[in-house]
Amino acid sequence: MVVPARFSEEAARMLEARGARVRLRLFPSLAHGVDAAVLDEVQRFLADTLPAD
Repeated sequence: MVVPARFSEEAARMLEARGARVRLRLFPSLAHGVDAAVLDEVQRFLADTLPAD
């Protein structure tokens, strides 16, 4: 089962409304798959989120 994108979008809006910093990136053509674009996004997210040391 694939979670509909609208649920992710709604969750992002609700979190932002409560002050959370949210990054939502949807990959509609992948369903449950992972490709290089997803891995690149994860790498960017971790680099931006985790401390450098």
